Amino acid sequence: MSIIELNDKAIEQMRKSQYADALSTLKMTLKDLKRRLEQVSAENSEQDTEEDDQQQDRCQVVVEPVDMQVSSSSNVEDKTCSTVYDRALALIGSEPDIASNKNFRERSSAVVLFNMALIHHLAGLKGSKQDVNYRNALRLYSMAGRVLSSSAESSVAAGTSDYLINLAITNNQAHIHSCHFSRREAQQCHARMCSILGRLPLTLTSSNDVSAARLQDDVHHFRLNVMLVRNQNFAPAA
Repeated sequence: MSIIELNDKAIEQMRKSQYADALSTLKMTLKDLKRRLEQVSAENSEQDTEEDDQQQDRCQVVVEPVDMQVSSSSNVEDKTCSTVYDRALALIGSEPDIASNKNFRERSSAVVLFNMALIHHLAGLKGSKQDVNYRNALRLYSMAGRVLSSSAESSVAAGTSDYLINLAITNNQAHIHSCHFSRREAQQCHARMCSILGRLPLTLTSSNDVSAARLQDDVHHFRLNVMLVRNQNFAPAA
C-alpha cells in the first residue's frame, strides 16, 4: 500500500474509534517512509539534490481535513481552554516519487505524526490514561511541527496545506497546555498561531490545495481560539 492509502486506512480506523489499530497502521506508515528515505539517502548524489530543490514546490498531494464525528467539547471542563481541532488529516492526490519531492516527504511525515498525536489526544479527552495520552500527544505534535519548521517559515515553499498542518498542530498543543499543563506555554502556542494566521490572506480562494470553503471554516476556528486566549487573564503556571 502507498503512504496515502495507509494514512487513509488509519483514518477509517480512527473514525471507528479503533485507536490501537490506527496507531499500528500509522507506525507502519512511518516505517515505510523511513525505509524509502534510507533508500533515497543511499542513492543520493549532487544531481538528486538539484532535482529535489527544483521539485519541492510542486507537490500536488494536498491535505484535506476529515471529520472524526467525535464531540470533544463536553469533555473540557475548563472554560478558559481553547477548543480541540479534532479533524484527522488525509493526503489527497497522486503519490509522487519520494526521492524527487522533498515537500511531499515533509508533508506526509507531518500528517502521519499529527494523526498519531490526535489519536492520543482524543483518547485523553475520553479519559483513558489521560496524563500519559496527553504527554504522548504533545511529543508527537512537536515532532510533526519540527518536520515542517523549515518550509513553514517560507511563504514560497509552504503551501496552504502546510499552513493548515501547522495551525492544527499548534492549536492542539495550546489546548493541552492550557487545560492540563502550562497556560504560559499555551499563550506561546497562540502567539505562533497569530504569526501563521498573519501570513494567510483574509479571503482564501480555491487552488490546487485545500478546498477554500473547508479551509475558511478551519481558519475561523483557529482565529476564535486565539481571540479566546487574548481575553483570558491566565494565572502563572504552578
